[in-house]
Amino acid sequence: MVFVVGPNKMRFSHLLSCSLFIFFVLYAPQPLLSLFAEQFSVSPATAGSLMTATMLPLAIAPLVYGLLLAKRNPLTILRYAMLVLAVTCVAFAYTPSF
Repeated sequence: MVFVVGPNKMRFSHLLSCSLFIFFVLYAPQPLLSLFAEQFSVSPATAGSLMTATMLPLAIAPLVYGLLLAKRNPLTILRYAMLVLAVTCVAFAYTPSF
């Protein structure tokens, strides 16, 4: 199955793998919050703010999606979003403090 997006094509398997990766990145920290609280010597409530920081953009971003997707190719946006996500995941792994 191939999704046609403008002049570019995206295979269903690519779209599925991107979606799964994003889902894993968003929800992976949730079961680790107590470990983060202990590792970084912060309260559990402060460690929980990590989930707020990841979910807040999900609440605000849909307000901009329509405008952005009307002007840009969705496949190009997905490529840049995956690149930014990869960079931030690596940066998160090397963060020395909360």
